Amino acid sequence: MFVQRVAIRAFRNLEQVEFEPSQGFNLIEGENGQGKTSLLEAVGMLASLKSFRGAKNAEMIQDGHEQARLSCLLMRDGMERDLKIEVNPRSRRILLHNKPVRQLSELYGLLNLVTFVPEDVGIVRGTPGERRLFFDRMIFASQHAYADEMADFEEALRQRNAILRQEQPSRSLARAFESELVRHGATVMLRRIAYADRLAPRLLATFGEIFDRELPLTAAWAGELLEPDERPTRETLEARFAARLDGCWSHDMARGHTTVGPHRDDLRISLAGRDARTYASQGQQRAAVLAFKISEIRLLEEQLGFAPILALDDVSSELDPQRNARLFAFLSHFQGQVFITTTDRSFIRIDTPFRLWRMTRGQLTTESA
Repeated sequence: MFVQRVAIRAFRNLEQVEFEPSQGFNLIEGENGQGKTSLLEAVGMLASLKSFRGAKNAEMIQDGHEQARLSCLLMRDGMERDLKIEVNPRSRRILLHNKPVRQLSELYGLLNLVTFVPEDVGIVRGTPGERRLFFDRMIFASQHAYADEMADFEEALRQRNAILRQEQPSRSLARAFESELVRHGATVMLRRIAYADRLAPRLLATFGEIFDRELPLTAAWAGELLEPDERPTRETLEARFAARLDGCWSHDMARGHTTVGPHRDDLRISLAGRDARTYASQGQQRAAVLAFKISEIRLLEEQLGFAPILALDDVSSELDPQRNARLFAFLSHFQGQVFITTTDRSFIRIDTPFRLWRMTRGQLTTESA
């Protein structure tokens, strides 16, 4: 699987960019603020239909334009796929082979992309919300149906919260929505638990390779509705969630939002059995995040039977020389397509051939490596 051609129009500070990337390594060099991250964000939009920056539609459309347009020609399983996205202030239009896509499920698994951005490096010490987003992105890369499952949960949560913010919240009306919230919430929790279980052995092995085998790194999904190391059934989760929503009604009504559920859970990361947020050094925390991303890539390779596409945004400048060397030692043996941005090509230490691009004021040109 690889992208043959990418075209970008009026996206962020990219007025008009067209390029045909290498099937292997693509190094995009340029100063900060020139459009390197916007280019990766555009590729990410084509893969996941959303911004890895969490941006709203209007924020991605260049000033003075009514819409942004993204397109790519993708080769997968020996067949070409032509994908286009039109980003409007309040909507997105998706076309596959120039025909409107009615069901997002038509696109699931079309383009498998793993991203690694500077914000990821600090995820261990970050907020629970940042860790949830980090982990949910990993799940979506391998299980695209998760996007719909999460959207269903968030819509049910929005409806309950809207009732809680009314002047006189109706308990009976809230209960009508809670059955959906409980059902979709259990689905989200089960997805997260299952993915954490699949990731765990790879994470342990990968951290041993890149840092220290004597300091085991573990990760588990944790939340108020979950017992430590528990693998609950759907029925158990739904019963607990429903009971907690009922018990928290007065508490939630006073605060105007739902205070229990998957949107409050966290990824518990431990180093040698201790909380990595406080016990691990900064170097160990960054090594842990690197282990997460490499484990995610390996898990996807096992699932797909081929390598996903990688997009790395200036992460070399965030890693110390040892971790940077470990990252590129792994990438040097990677068999898929890679997009790497950097402010200085000397950060990029790979022995394999690569195509060099230069980004200047939103203009992309090719250079000799």
